[in-house]
Amino acid sequence: MTSKEDFEQATKLCNSITGTSVDTLKKYAHLVNDMEELRDAAEALAKHLDDAIVKSSPCKYNVSTVENSIDGFRHYKFKKFSGLCGHNLSPILQTQVDEALRAEKGMLAIRMLIPILDFFNQWSGTLDDSYGEGGMFVADWNKRLEKAISLIIPDKLNNEDHAVIEEIMTSMENLEDYGWEGEVDESGGILQEILDGNYARIVFKRARQY
Repeated sequence: MTSKEDFEQATKLCNSITGTSVDTLKKYAHLVNDMEELRDAAEALAKHLDDAIVKSSPCKYNVSTVENSIDGFRHYKFKKFSGLCGHNLSPILQTQVDEALRAEKGMLAIRMLIPILDFFNQWSGTLDDSYGEGGMFVADWNKRLEKAISLIIPDKLNNEDHAVIEEIMTSMENLEDYGWEGEVDESGGILQEILDGNYARIVFKRARQY
């Protein structure tokens, strides 16, 4: 319920506005717009600073943290992909791998993706996929791979990086046994171009992909 004091203040404000010229009201409206623009600029700057801090900070996750997480449920007897992916593997993608991607550490993210897919492949032929959760997980995994690929500079990679790319491509080949290779065809093609040194084709494929 509005108090007597609030009502009197509102009445005074209305009276003051009523007695104000249109030009003065327009001037204040302009100031309000300026303040909104400043607020939006400040929010954008804060987000930019947050992103810069994340990118410049060491990523607290790595291949070992991923493997340790997997070891925590390696002994489980999964029956459905919902248990394997939704409750166990997907959270690793969403926390550990995504943090590496936010920090723009492409090769680190690729290294982290390998044990995740390897463990998924171990169970792929034995689990119930009646709701298509296996395919959805592969698609989510591939989105991270696409982002990781977009962050690396092909001609700056060394022999160790090339070995990692070959390893992840081997893991991806196992998806063919269960009909999920279509989810990773584009990514696999770009990785092969990187290994072959066809950088011009990589630029073209990235342009088509994004």
